[in-house]
This record gives sequence, C-alpha cells and structure tokens, in this order.
Amino acid sequence: MASALGQAHVPFGADGSGLYSLATLGCFDVILACRTDVLTSLPSRIHGVFRIADYGPADGGTSLALFNEVIDAALANGASTITISYIDQPNNDWKSLFFHAGGQRRIGDIPPLSDHPNVFYAAIGRSFHTQCVPPASLDLAISFTAMHWLSRKPCDISTGVHATQASVARERDAFAAQAAADWDAILVARAAELVLGGRFVVANFTVSPDGEWLGHTAEVPECMFMTFDAIWGEMCREGRIGEEERLRATFINYYRSEEELIAPFRAGGAAFGAGLRVVSCRFLKTP
Repeated sequence: MASALGQAHVPFGADGSGLYSLATLGCFDVILACRTDVLTSLPSRIHGVFRIADYGPADGGTSLALFNEVIDAALANGASTITISYIDQPNNDWKSLFFHAGGQRRIGDIPPLSDHPNVFYAAIGRSFHTQCVPPASLDLAISFTAMHWLSRKPCDISTGVHATQASVARERDAFAAQAAADWDAILVARAAELVLGGRFVVANFTVSPDGEWLGHTAEVPECMFMTFDAIWGEMCREGRIGEEERLRATFINYYRSEEELIAPFRAGGAAFGAGLRVVSCRFLKTP
C-alpha cells in the first residue's frame, strides 16, 4: 500500500488550538517518567553548540517542561547555544507548536523556549522513517510515543482495527515485518544523524512480557481497540459506513515487543552495523 505519511495520524482540532496537549495527559506522564533518562544522557562537559532533535512532537506542548530542564542542564555543562529541531509530518499542527515554543499559547507556568536567549528552534516537515538532518549534526535525539506509527499499511486487519487483534497469521506477520523494517530504517537514520557519542532516547508503546499494551492492561477490564472495533461494527450494521470502510479502518501502527526492539542492536542487526549500542532498555507502566 502507499505511504502513510500525513494519513496514519491526522492532527485533530482547530489549527493553533493546542488540542493535542490539552487532551493528551498520557504523553506528559510518559515524558515525566523518562526525564532522568534524558538528563543523564547529557555530556558532563559541552563545548559550543548543543544540537537536539525531537521526533514526532505533535504540537510541542508535551515536551516543553522537559526541554526547559535540558536547556538549563546543557547550559550549566558548558553549552554556549542550543538548537532544537522539531521533526514531524508536513500536516502537523505547526501553528500550535510555534505558539507553545514562542509563548503565544501557554502550558501552565512552563516557560516557552523564546524565554531562553541562547536557544534557537525550527521545524522540519519530514518522516522520521528517513534521515531528517545532515550527517553527524545531532548531539541528542529524543522521541516519545511516536515511533509505533508505520511508514505504510501492509494490509488490513480483518479481525479488528489494530495489529494486537490480528488472528490471521499472514496479517499479523505482515504488520510485524513492516514494523521491523521501519524500526531498522529509523535506527539507521538516527545513527547517521548523531555525532560520535551522541544519544537517542526513545519511549515506544510496547507489548509487555505480561501481554499488556496501551488500552489493554490488568487494571482496566475493557480493551480500547475492542471497543473501537465494536463501535465501528455497529456503525456498519446501521448503514452509516460500508463494509469496505469498516475493513479499512486499521490503525497504521504496531506495538513492538522487547525482542523486536532489541533485535537490530545485536551483532548483524541494522542498528549494530550502523554503530548504535543499547545503553538501557526497560518497561514502564504509566501513569
């Protein structure tokens, strides 16, 4: 199937409304849980410009508090200037992102990036499945709850709306293969962009060893995707949508397991060959 860029995840709400950050408390929780991972990844001594990229930031509001801490820490460690590249699909809500960064729209009492005279930020409308900045031009790459989105939809899921519901082997295998190819591409691209010794901190939606994932946990009896599928099926039975439309309502994302996340870093894997090594990998349930 064709590229999913700009179609897999379409921003909702009025342009410039900042609705993503207003409606997405979970992402704030994830970023807060990763705060120490990001801050401890900073070099103890920084010389000159420190260059950061945030992949899949949406409207930029959820990572704003973390960026303030990173800025303070990098400057304290010797950075003279900090650049931040926000990288997301071309139809992202860029207006809200620049409102958040510039202070025209506030997230509580969090200072906007424009309050920092030595910080410069820009946006890049490009898929994170590809290389997005020049080689060896980043010191730190971060991404939170974004890289489960795939570059293309390999097939439709006939038994649900998400890959976690796939009971047909060829459909399940097609999604797993696409997710593996995309993860390889993501890691190879980040390896090219990072300087020697640079760090990549990523929080991915995953399937836990206990078989839990976003929308399906021991604490909540209902499964989010089963509810979506039931609603979609009811709309089809009522004639509000057709059977083809119901079938095509497949989320173009995939929750990788620990093995699927780590595999490219083993000897012979794409990430290993590109020079990346795993510093740590852990499961977190948030909140």
